[in-house]
Amino acid sequence: MAPLLWGYQNTLPALKTPTALGEDEAEFNLAHRFYGAVDKDPLETFLGMNAGANVGLSYRQHLIYNIELGMGYERKNNRYEFGSSFKFTPFELPVQAQIELAYFSFKQNGQDDRRKNFCYLLSAQNKPLWDRLSFTVNAGFDGYYERLVSGIGTHIILSDKIALIGEYYPVWDRDSAPKRIKNLLSDNDAYVFGIKMDTYGHHFIFLLSNAEGTNPQSLSMGTSSQDLRFGFNIQRRMQF
Repeated sequence: MAPLLWGYQNTLPALKTPTALGEDEAEFNLAHRFYGAVDKDPLETFLGMNAGANVGLSYRQHLIYNIELGMGYERKNNRYEFGSSFKFTPFELPVQAQIELAYFSFKQNGQDDRRKNFCYLLSAQNKPLWDRLSFTVNAGFDGYYERLVSGIGTHIILSDKIALIGEYYPVWDRDSAPKRIKNLLSDNDAYVFGIKMDTYGHHFIFLLSNAEGTNPQSLSMGTSSQDLRFGFNIQRRMQF
C-alpha cells in the first residue's frame, strides 16, 4: 500500500471506507454542501454559497480489533445516525472490507414524526494499484425504505499530499420500486468529483456535486438537479 505520509486513510466525501485508524484513534468529519449552482450569477451568489447549505457532522472512534463506534447528524431531514462497524479482513489482503450496522432517524418532508430503522452496509476498498489508483464500493440495505444502498468511488493519488476523487450513486430501482418508494426517487443519479489534500492528521476535500446529500443512503435516492454545487469536507484524526 502506498505510504500515507500525510493523510491517514483513503477516505471519500460520503462513501464509507474500511477503517485505517489505529487503537485509541478517532475521526471528526465536517461536510458542507451548498444549495446554489456554481454557474448561475456566480459573482452575485458567490458561486452559489449564499443560498444556504446542508451540513453533516460525524464522529467515529476506533476501539479494538478493528471495531468502531460512530455517530452522525445531517441537517437535511434532521437526520441522526448511531452505529458500529467491524473491518474483518487481514491487513495483508489486497482488498479491505468492513461491515456496518447503523440505526438512523429522520423527519420527512417537514413532518413532525420521525422515521426510524436500520441500515446494513458493506464497504470494500483495494490497496492502491501502482501506488496510485484505488476503488471503493458500498453496498447495503435501507431498512426503512427496504431498498438497495450502493455507490462506487475512485481515489487517484497524484502525490503524497494530493489526490483526485470521485463518487457515483446509481439508482437501480427507479422504474421497479413500489409506488410509495418510486415517488421519492429523483430523476438523476448523484455524483461527486473533486480534489483531496492531505496534511498531517487532516484531510481537506473540495468538490462539485449535483446533489446535496452527505451519506450513501440519501445519495442513493438520486437528485432532481443537474446543477453543480460547491461543497467541502474537513476530516480530522485525533488520538486519545
